[in-house]
Amino acid sequence: MRIYADAVVVDKICENGLYDTLYNIGELCRLDNSYDEAVEAISTVLDDLRIDVLERSSTKLQATLAFTLGTLANVHVHRHHYMMHEGGHAGSYEYCYFALDLLREAIDIWDALSHKDHLSHALLRMGTVCNDLGFFEDAQTFLHRALFLANQDDHAKDTMHMVACHQQLAANCLGKAIELRKQLRVHQMFLTTNSMTQYHSRFNTVRVTGLQNSPQYNGLEAAVRKVGTERLTVVLLGEHLHKNIKIKPENAAPLMRTPADVLAKTEEIQQLTALQIKSSTASNALQLKTSGDKHINSAITCQTLATAHLKTFAKDNTTTALELLLKANGIRLRIKDENEEKAKILTDLIREARNLLTEFETPGFLSPVTCCWPPTSRKQDEANMGQLFVALQERAGRHRVSSKAAEHCLHFFGLPKVAVAHADSVSKADFVAAACEELHRMKLSCESSALSVAKTDKAPGAT
Repeated sequence: MRIYADAVVVDKICENGLYDTLYNIGELCRLDNSYDEAVEAISTVLDDLRIDVLERSSTKLQATLAFTLGTLANVHVHRHHYMMHEGGHAGSYEYCYFALDLLREAIDIWDALSHKDHLSHALLRMGTVCNDLGFFEDAQTFLHRALFLANQDDHAKDTMHMVACHQQLAANCLGKAIELRKQLRVHQMFLTTNSMTQYHSRFNTVRVTGLQNSPQYNGLEAAVRKVGTERLTVVLLGEHLHKNIKIKPENAAPLMRTPADVLAKTEEIQQLTALQIKSSTASNALQLKTSGDKHINSAITCQTLATAHLKTFAKDNTTTALELLLKANGIRLRIKDENEEKAKILTDLIREARNLLTEFETPGFLSPVTCCWPPTSRKQDEANMGQLFVALQERAGRHRVSSKAAEHCLHFFGLPKVAVAHADSVSKADFVAAACEELHRMKLSCESSALSVAKTDKAPGAT
């Protein structure tokens, strides 16, 4: 927790005695996970501080208040992480919202006091909480500002703080990309099954449509939060963020409306993956420069960068990922790290990278859309396209499918340049053949062109 870092410096600029308060509260949380007692203790300090600031405002008192707000925010965030680790309590996210309110107040104070260093740290924490909540656009704004402030003073750069900023920016890109990949996957499952089951599942994104009493919400994106017997509880996204409404299942339409929507999603995922690699590379380089290859944090940044390369689904990047993962494992073994949970995650990633490289040796086993679609073989492509054709027949309500309908279906699936021979009707064999030939062309194009994410320089730490 950030409590301890705050406690080291807090007595230099804050009211006497707060150092002991922060330290004791931090120990209370760490040893017993006694969050209620910690919140009560800090809240008491906060109440007294607010009164003092009103009665005799001073720079030192305001700084004390800002530190204490940050401390209470950290307790709430730590409680959320503890509850998620213990069993994934969805209700724990309310503590992140408490933290957001506290951090907003702290940021305003540091901003008014022109304390750039402490403001940058508060912005980093704010961005981290926004990442936890999935508010990726907000998180990106806070994190970029935190990094900008950290870079302003060349003589007082906090390298570990900058590493954390880059790590959170990478996490931000990863989180957004994961959500977009899930949206594409759900969209493709809908096209191949004609079932809205996946769309009507918790945490998936739908498009609101057909509301008569609240037409202003029609067309908006919404995330499913609760699935009832007759109603879905969804939270509206965008400018109506955090607003919950209940709608009938028939008012939750598929998210993607046109082939252009699908293409835009794939391009955004590729951009996010490139940015994730860029931020992870910067974080890893700074960490290795500061701590060398004998610190657990260096293993963490190597692993983070490796994960980014793995998500490109490209052979060259997978090779780089494996090198980084082996480097991370070597560091962990050298320093005798005994965290079994983290060791298992690293071992699983190494196995995943090796298995993927083995499969890449199979002719035709490639990704048709780098960063978006996992690699597939020709046999898998034929099976998937066959299923897509059957679903298209069901939607059309007849056995015969026109070439125009077949092309539109494939474009909507994510093959924007496929062409189907014009005819009154298209057979399943012709549909599958045209689709698989286009997928093969896309795979070869991805492999030969080497997208920007595959053109990155040799990653620091890779052997």
